[in-house]
This record gives sequence, C-alpha cells and structure tokens, in this order.
Amino acid sequence: SATTVSRGYYTEPQARRGADHYRRLCASCHGAAFTPDDFSPGLTGAAFEWRWKGRTVREFYDTTRTTMPPDAAGRLPSS
Repeated sequence: SATTVSRGYYTEPQARRGADHYRRLCASCHGAAFTPDDFSPGLTGAAFEWRWKGRTVREFYDTTRTTMPPDAAGRLPSS
C-alpha cells in the first residue's frame, strides 16, 4: 500500500535537510512550530490531518512543490 501522509517515514539525513529548507523557505509563513495563524495554514493539527487524511506522501510532495512558496510556486528544491 502507498505511504500516506499520516504514516510517512523519512531518514535522519532527510529530516536535517528538510529542517534546513523549512527554516529558510517556509518558516516565515508557516511559523517555526508549524502552527496556523491568520495568514497561513498550519502544518500540524486537526485541520492539516483532515486535509491530508488518506492521501499519499507523493500527493503532499507534488502539491507543495507546485504551489509553494506562493510568490515563487514551483521553485522549491527537490532535495
């Protein structure tokens, strides 16, 4: 079965690379703690889980890569 967002996995090196990218490219909108505010949706919590429940990690990846950041959609690094 496909790996879903709620059951995804990653390696420690991937997590470190992801953290670096997040701090540089995402945290200014999504916050250091991934929490929602009046400006942008959070990346944790019930609303996030509801939106991505049952969807694949690939769908999450593709959506993020093609729509983020809003002022430069499609320009996130692939690794």
